[in-house]
This record gives sequence, C-alpha cells and structure tokens, in this order.
Amino acid sequence: MSILANFSLPTDKEPPKPIILNTTPEANPRKKYYIHEYEITKETKLPPLEPVITIADGNFAYKGDISFISGAPKAGKSNVIAAMLAACFVQDSSRINDTLNIQSTYTETHPVIYIDTEQPKPYTQAMIKKVCDILGTDKQPKNLHIYNLREFSVEQRNWFLEDCFEQFKDEHIYIIDGITDFISSVNDDKESGFLINKLMGVSSEKQIPIILVIHENPGSQKSRVHIGSESDRKGGGSIGIRKDKEKGLHYIEAKFMRGSRDFENVYFRWNDEVNRFRLLDESELEETRAADKMSKEERKRIQLQEAMQKAFGDFKELEKTRLREFVSLVKKCS
Repeated sequence: MSILANFSLPTDKEPPKPIILNTTPEANPRKKYYIHEYEITKETKLPPLEPVITIADGNFAYKGDISFISGAPKAGKSNVIAAMLAACFVQDSSRINDTLNIQSTYTETHPVIYIDTEQPKPYTQAMIKKVCDILGTDKQPKNLHIYNLREFSVEQRNWFLEDCFEQFKDEHIYIIDGITDFISSVNDDKESGFLINKLMGVSSEKQIPIILVIHENPGSQKSRVHIGSESDRKGGGSIGIRKDKEKGLHYIEAKFMRGSRDFENVYFRWNDEVNRFRLLDESELEETRAADKMSKEERKRIQLQEAMQKAFGDFKELEKTRLREFVSLVKKCS
C-alpha cells in the first residue's frame, strides 16, 4: 500500500488545493510477454541435457532439472543419499560397490550441498562420516557442505535456501532432505506447486541438478500428498528406496526415468566386513532377481501346492480336523 500526498502551490488567482491521501493499493502491472522469445523450433539451439547422476544404466539427475528420492521410514534413504554424495567425489567406477551402483560426474571443486530438515544434528553429522567411510578418508571434502535446518521455521528455511542459491556459485548438486518442510501445509496444492516451480526455475537458471527427498505414505508406495503428485509430473527422474524385511535387503527402484530407460532394481545389504551397506554379490543378485521375476500368480500356485501337500500328505481320506487345517492354509494363500 502506498500513501501519496498530492498538492499544488497556491497562486494569486486560485485558493490552495487540499492535500489528498491516496491509500488505494498499487496493483502489480501485468507483465507483457514477447511470445516469440519463448518459441522453440527445429532450428532453436539448445544445450543438450547433461546427466550428472546415473544409477546402474539409467540417468537420474540432469543439469537444469529436479529429481526425487522417496521411501518409507527405515527403508535406507540416508544410505542411498550418502552413496550419492560420495559418488560426486569419485573419478572412476572403482567404488561402485560402495556407492551402490550410483555414479556422478566428478565435482572437482564445485560445491556439493546437502540440507537436512528432519534429523537431529548428530545424525546429520553421521552423514559426513558415512560419506568419508565410502571414500576411504578421514577428512571431509572441502566442497562438501552439510546443513541442519531442523530447528528453523518454514519461513527461515526458505530464506536460508534462497541465500544458498545466491551465495554459492557453480554448484555441482543440491540434495534437500525433507522438501515438505519448506511449505506450511502439505495439503496446500498451490503452495506445493509454487515451491516446485520455484526450484525448477532455479535449477534451470543455474544449470544444476536439485534432488528432493520426500516420504511415502505408510503402507503404500505413493509419495505424500501434493508434492508427491508434482514429483510424478515434473521430475526428471524419480526413485524409490525399498526394504525387504524377510530377505534382509534393500533396493533402489526406478519409478520413472524421463530421459532414459528404467534400470533394474539395485539391491544392497549390510556388510559386516566393511561395516557399511554394499551391493549384493553376483550369486546373491541372480537368486534375488530370479525370485523377483516370479509372478504373483506363480507364487500363489506354489504356496497352494505346499499347503495341499502339508494338509493332505499321502492320505486319500481326511479327518474333519485335518480338513479344517487345510481350509485355513488355503485362506492364508489367497
């Protein structure tokens, strides 16, 4: 709102005019677009999409685009993030087992930035140790910048992020762990859309990849509310981190790779020898993939056969008690 004082000096012929206060809010003038500046033709010269992060044989994060990591609590997101950060400092594929088949273009001296909005500070600091362990060093890389914004308000987090974009130059990558903590309501689709559009604009302007971490709804593989739907529509790549409790392993799943083919699941589990997560060895991988390819119907058929063998055995006639047990087993398989 502006307050303007309009007045004119008196003359000999007319009395002084009264002061008038203009309290009408100034409307933002509509921007006029020169539409031809935004037209793309076959001859338009555009920079090619450059992948920065690849997983297996799929391109996950590009310069000038946003990508998404999602997963349920305790699925292994922090370990995948640590592997991704470490990959930025590896010049070849020598540590592919430790970086969980994640590779990055070499960062050189460009800033690698990780922002954590959710965990207590000691857990954030533990991320640095994980990265250093993967790299086989005790020293934190000088261009690895780790921040904890757990105690910040939503407004303060957005201010901090804007200052990062202003103060850092020629960044290699951003990973923002807890993107929904930058909006006041996860159910506000306008606020979610505004934030995603803002980050897309920054990534495009600075030509950097920005990777956003979001949580999935409990008991499902759908990302939470509106930010999740934005990830499906506007992300350059989206991966899910899963955990198989029965087999004691984790895996990275390609939800979609917009610029390349989806990669096969990348499996990893805790390795006591090196005291960190590593890829499965070849024999474990073949066995796991063979089990995954078995259709749901096939698994049910095998379960049913096992139930019938357990209930009937070699008997041609059954007592009522055994028959009830058999019916109960069939219900469990259905």
